[in-house]
Amino acid sequence: MLRLKSFRFTIEFLLVISILTLTANAIDVRKYRDDTYEGYVYEFPSSVFENLPPMPSNLFEVAEKYKYAKITARVLTEDYYLQPEFYPSWFLTANKTFKREPRLHGVAGYGIYPSTMDIYIKDEKEFRVYAIMHASWGVEVYQGVMVKPIYDKEKFDVKVIEPGECVLLPPTYPNFSMGWAKKLVLEIKIKKPLYHEEEILIKDDIPPEDIDRAWREQYGSKYRSGGSILELQQPRLRIKIIPLYVNSTTSPFGEIGRLNKLTHVLLPIIITILIIIGVVIAKKFKRKDNSIL
Repeated sequence: MLRLKSFRFTIEFLLVISILTLTANAIDVRKYRDDTYEGYVYEFPSSVFENLPPMPSNLFEVAEKYKYAKITARVLTEDYYLQPEFYPSWFLTANKTFKREPRLHGVAGYGIYPSTMDIYIKDEKEFRVYAIMHASWGVEVYQGVMVKPIYDKEKFDVKVIEPGECVLLPPTYPNFSMGWAKKLVLEIKIKKPLYHEEEILIKDDIPPEDIDRAWREQYGSKYRSGGSILELQQPRLRIKIIPLYVNSTTSPFGEIGRLNKLTHVLLPIIITILIIIGVVIAKKFKRKDNSIL
């Protein structure tokens, strides 16, 4: 009987310790970051984020502006884009990825945020495009990726300025690594006049053999090159280049542009003249009416 009581006490004690440990983890998470985003509570310890910089106090405000294209990645620092909460898909899968068993995880994968862009140009011959390139949630391997722009070489010249054509994305599981997200900067040069919408695609490919081999030797089984065959076929980013020719004299619609400018000048004058004519005619009719009477 004594042994049974002792056994029950041990079990209860272990249960209490387990509950306290889970509670402590939850408290740690609350201390480490604001865990109540629209009622969302993390169910995993703060060690998941221990390698990341502190969360900026205005993170959600900045993330909202970025989501709706009120700002671009050009103005972002890594304090913002290294936080998983910056990305809309995070709250859909966070607890499933880092807490639940069997957990939701990825063998490999990465994305570019945003995945589509509309760039309106007028007389620009050269400009830069900014986005964020990041590893997917729950990936346990280092990923070697070659950023591959697809475009009409007669019309454009596209160069990857940052982080370079060959990119190594570290794991996001069991915790986030510095560098899991990187700023992507593309330099786009227009070689000839554009008469309609054009599209530039950003796909990925396997890195050159020497770079791929070096990373594989360094990380062994923890390394994977490129994406799956299906991923290699899908663009990570679609950039639409949309020319604006209003008031432009260098476009094939230059005459329309000049006519449009002329219309803006003449229209008020024409309206004024018509009003004056209307007033004069009205006065003449009034005089005729008076003479008849």
